[in-house]
Amino acid sequence: LLAGCAALALVVAALFGTRARPRLRVDADGLTVGGMLRARHHPWPLVQGVRVLRTRRFGRETSLLEVDTVTADGGERLLLFGRLDLGADPEDVAAELLALRPR
Repeated sequence: LLAGCAALALVVAALFGTRARPRLRVDADGLTVGGMLRARHHPWPLVQGVRVLRTRRFGRETSLLEVDTVTADGGERLLLFGRLDLGADPEDVAAELLALRPR
């Protein structure tokens, strides 16, 4: 029973890892953030800011990509992406986002 539960947990973790990553896709219309069940699209006019947050964790420095967005109903969302979420270095992705973002 214990081995079956552990195997099921590993299958769910593997499914999540293959389905949900990489989470961020960018095109001319805006950002699309993928999730386990569905993806959410954020048009460029609703993207307020893009920056890299550097933090120190467990004795080493890590970077996170921080994206500020506004929803269609006026609510605010803060999206955070790490290296595992993006499949690349967050600093490189931030540079590409800023280059693709219309002025």
